Amino acid sequence: MRFSVKKSLKICLIIGLTISCLLLVRSLRGKNKEGKLGGGIFIKEGVDLPDNLRNFNVIESSSNEYDDFAFVIKSGADVFYDRIPGLLQSYPKYIKNKIIVGEKPGYKVGNYTMHDVCTPTYGEIKETYWSQHKDTIEKKMKEQEENGPNDESQGRKQDFTKLGWQLDVYKNIPAFKLLYDTYPNAKWYVMVDDDTYVFLSNLKKRLSFYDPDEKLYLGANWPIPTGCYPSWQNARFAHGGAGIILSHAAMLAFVGNYDQCVHDFDDCYAGDVRLALCLNTVGIRLNRFEHRHVNINWRGHSDQAPNLEYSWTEPCDLPLTFHHLFAKQQKLLFDIQRYHNRDSFNLLKDEEDGNFHTLISYSDVFNSLDLDLKMGPPEKATYRLGSDYRRVSYGKVINETEVLEENVIRCQQLCIQEMPKCKSWQYSNFMCHLKSGIPGAIDGTPNSYSGITGVPIFCDGELLLK
Repeated sequence: MRFSVKKSLKICLIIGLTISCLLLVRSLRGKNKEGKLGGGIFIKEGVDLPDNLRNFNVIESSSNEYDDFAFVIKSGADVFYDRIPGLLQSYPKYIKNKIIVGEKPGYKVGNYTMHDVCTPTYGEIKETYWSQHKDTIEKKMKEQEENGPNDESQGRKQDFTKLGWQLDVYKNIPAFKLLYDTYPNAKWYVMVDDDTYVFLSNLKKRLSFYDPDEKLYLGANWPIPTGCYPSWQNARFAHGGAGIILSHAAMLAFVGNYDQCVHDFDDCYAGDVRLALCLNTVGIRLNRFEHRHVNINWRGHSDQAPNLEYSWTEPCDLPLTFHHLFAKQQKLLFDIQRYHNRDSFNLLKDEEDGNFHTLISYSDVFNSLDLDLKMGPPEKATYRLGSDYRRVSYGKVINETEVLEENVIRCQQLCIQEMPKCKSWQYSNFMCHLKSGIPGAIDGTPNSYSGITGVPIFCDGELLLK
């Protein structure tokens, strides 16, 4: 049978349209299988991989030092490509058991994929707590702007407009479940944010004093905020970004009550708080031996970067985490951990461990930081409370502003003269406080000032291991 050219073209057109329709249907079915329901927040599966990451590769360590750990790193669609590549080239390359989670599928760099734990668990999410409280977001962002722009030497400021942050409430509980399903035999389960650094050697040492077969929930101790309605007095939760740790026994108890926990705490707007409420339903509370009713002196997690506001008062103690970091700061801490000596930063190849597996103290970290981080002008309207070894009183006048500048300079110069004993200072209410440690900077009165000298701090005794 012969076809005319016109008829042949018509048949080809029909076949082409049919194939296109079939491919479209298959694509839509695939999205439905992944829980992607149109009309909600989730409308796009990933973005194109940036050109500079197309050949991304990490040389994973062959070390077995941390095989007892399973890590879940929380990220988000709007920050994945900015944060994850840099992070993976630091401490995570020593962790064999790890996953990355977020709120959308389709994000991948090298061999590392971000698992969507929100949509499969909660289905279509059309709005969040924060989308209903935009005035609160605007207020928080205005406060951030008043404090100045991001400074890579001081740490990352929280961007409350990011979708990944607003949907964080839906990540913690299903993320821990996915971590257990992936690595059911781990002894310790750890959750951190993608802008956090973890000192693995310190964490391993501190956990060595505890039994993973006890139900333990460990982390930075924070009060549960108003609006999340805990059922017990003095309720506390582990700050998610600074790191949450569950023992194997605690994880088993959590998994056994998982289905209830997914939906029982919808009135709580924070994912790390929801986890604390969930664990309480199975008799587990933060930093506590429940069967002995004894609290644990657990410490070392920081919800901030190692900057001028940080409290450097325990030089012999072991840091476990720092939070709100830029990739540059994570790399710096990684180098500090490998070298313990800033003068030798260029002596190791990328795949060499150096001192990575040895313990590192707060004094080691502080003494290796950039000098411009430590020495700066007096900080206005700040206090540094504690660690006083001497106080000097200045004559009072009716109008303090007449002598304020002179008194502040005198106080700072006095501290500099008494270095290395004087490591920080504070001026307030006609009094100069000279300090042997470096307490963290907090908000003070308009006429209060403080600062640090930048001299090294040393651990004069044994490391505080437990």
